[in-house]
Amino acid sequence: MIVPYMRKVTDYLHSKGKFCELHSCGQALKQIPNFIAAGWDSWSGQAMNDTVKIYEEYGDKLLVGVIPETFDVETASEEKQREMARAYANKFAVPGKPASLNSYGSGILTPAYAEELYKQSRINYAK
Repeated sequence: MIVPYMRKVTDYLHSKGKFCELHSCGQALKQIPNFIAAGWDSWSGQAMNDTVKIYEEYGDKLLVGVIPETFDVETASEEKQREMARAYANKFAVPGKPASLNSYGSGILTPAYAEELYKQSRINYAK
């Protein structure tokens, strides 16, 4: 019912050269095909969503905000943080099927994690 109206909005924004990111809280797995049909470029959901599954199924049609594996920032060594950032980048920062980091509220975006994620993603995209 609302997809055609959303599509009018995204078509207009695209005609102005804009990127369209949808904010939609709640469990959205069943709605992802509608988000795509409505023309949204990107969506990042809450932790109740299996963002890895959504990425695997729809990541070639929608930029999905994937929630990374978390760690205890107080006890994880810097090397462990860097290792986890590299693993995230190697799975989700890939040419042709990129994801965006959805770390809202997780607290894991430490300086070491952020630096390593940036570094590894640049390596991956340069291939």
